[in-house]
Amino acid sequence: NLNCYTPTSATPVSLPGSSGAGTDIGIPGLTLEECRSACRNFKECEAVVHVSDGTGNCYGKKDIHTSAAEGGCQTQTPFVTEMICGAPWGKCTVLGDPHITPFDRKMLGSYPPSDNDLYMVPVNFYNHGEYYLVRSSQLQIRGRFGYTTAFRAAASTLGMAATGSLLGGHTLAVAYIGPSPQEP
Repeated sequence: NLNCYTPTSATPVSLPGSSGAGTDIGIPGLTLEECRSACRNFKECEAVVHVSDGTGNCYGKKDIHTSAAEGGCQTQTPFVTEMICGAPWGKCTVLGDPHITPFDRKMLGSYPPSDNDLYMVPVNFYNHGEYYLVRSSQLQIRGRFGYTTAFRAAASTLGMAATGSLLGGHTLAVAYIGPSPQEP
């Protein structure tokens, strides 16, 4: 349950019937379904922030950024952000042997704080092989990981390839050029 309420995670949208200003602009006393409807009926609105159950303030949002690099959304119950149209912005990273930070990592400083708050702690992956990094009907990105003379015990990123309708059916491949990969 992401709460994209802050100005670094989303731009406020003044829905018809809203009161308040800045990040506090919203429609009071709506159910989640009424909030969804208010957003669907307003061209600028891409998402809503609302309590997950019952009635509460309905906050219209646009330009949603889920990743910390943009300020990101926090995990903060009982609030939820629901995309009504469009898609949120986010970043993922793959680097080294590889350390992977996916698009949907939760926000640092999640409320309430906990000892197992793993936001932006990368997934460390040391096995060799080829794996999907992104797999959707419009875009597929695969990563190839293997051992090198420099790193014999942990797999390194050796290449990536992207294809799909978003690339017009073309394939873009990037490969590591260096010492030959080694067998495990």
